[in-house]
Amino acid sequence: MMTREEVSRVMDRHAISGESLGGNYFSTPDLIVIRDKGVTVMVDVIRDIVHSGEIALLLPRIVDDALEITSM
Repeated sequence: MMTREEVSRVMDRHAISGESLGGNYFSTPDLIVIRDKGVTVMVDVIRDIVHSGEIALLLPRIVDDALEITSM
């Protein structure tokens, strides 16, 4: 999980290094962007994702070095 501010910091670093078209985009698999930082917020987000049934789509299980995506 990352906050929007952390994503922005990464993009700022990429702007300096020239990565990602000079910091014009950020991409990574299996990322959940959260509004506020902190363990409590992250736990609340995971609880909500589990409760909504989206856990398998957002955070697929890794089995034997391969993604296992189960349908809902």
